[in-house]
Amino acid sequence: MDAPESSQEKDNNESVGTLVCPVCLCQQYFPVVLPCGHMFCFLCIKGIQPVFVLCAKKLSYLGAVVSSGCKCPLCRSRFPIECISKPRVCQPSNCNSFSDEELCREGASAMVWFYEGRDGWWRYDAASNCQLEDAYTKGLQSLELLIAGQIYVISLVDMEQYPKHSPTKKRRVKRDLVSSASKGIAGVRFPKIRKVQGQPTNGT
Repeated sequence: MDAPESSQEKDNNESVGTLVCPVCLCQQYFPVVLPCGHMFCFLCIKGIQPVFVLCAKKLSYLGAVVSSGCKCPLCRSRFPIECISKPRVCQPSNCNSFSDEELCREGASAMVWFYEGRDGWWRYDAASNCQLEDAYTKGLQSLELLIAGQIYVISLVDMEQYPKHSPTKKRRVKRDLVSSASKGIAGVRFPKIRKVQGQPTNGT
């Protein structure tokens, strides 16, 4: 049986949907609560951390540097890299899951954008998806998106994306039904959602 939420988690959860992210200054999207209690958009906290921290498995030889973790942008206290590599994202209590919420809002026949991962497809976050769909509707050949602190070039001709500073690191992209199989949205797996005012969901 899952342990009940702490009073701090409950207070933070009740604020989801009303707080502004200290990094992007917008309403928090996929909010992640750090051990220190500060809350950020998942993509914002992911984007401001050193790249090598996100690749700890590949750079295990860094030893103590990697194991020291990341730092909160507000209080500078350290938190484990698992807060980014295995995020626990809060959601409003009136939604069964953010995938269900998207399906209800968009309709199962709506078209959305995906990018390829190592073992499946990821949905783009809502803001990136809107920009992609707008560019596609206007017949543009490519566009640039700011994703997790990096500029990505998306070719709507070759249907691929790559970091602007590293054009050889390409991934396929596609436009498909919102109901198509995917791992999650913007690096957050579908089961990794913690309900507000409720027990944590499975997937931890």
